[in-house]
Amino acid sequence: MPTLLEFHLQPNADESFNVTVFDRNSSQPLASSRFDYRLNDLAQFEIGRLDFNPRDPQGRLERLQAFGQKLYQKLFPAKLQTLWQEQRERSDFLTLCLRIPENASCSKPSMRLPGKASCT
Repeated sequence: MPTLLEFHLQPNADESFNVTVFDRNSSQPLASSRFDYRLNDLAQFEIGRLDFNPRDPQGRLERLQAFGQKLYQKLFPAKLQTLWQEQRERSDFLTLCLRIPENASCSKPSMRLPGKASCT
């Protein structure tokens, strides 16, 4: 049976984020965590390097993989990894929906999150 887990990200004023995980069919949280993500000049530079460069497609792939691994470590601490693994074993098709509130903003204007909540 297919399962859809929603990861609700809520930014805090102190450059941290709360992550609360729900089953799509329930309003009771399955788990929650909090992580820090400082969007400083180094992070801005790293994100900027993810743009496509036709002269260095392999380098871009490596940077995307490294950035994805860092993001994965932030979103999936041990307890969320365990939850994901348990859900994957019970489901024949597991989907993650990432929800970010439309009005999400942080203390720094550069950290404001554009767009509406979206599923990917």
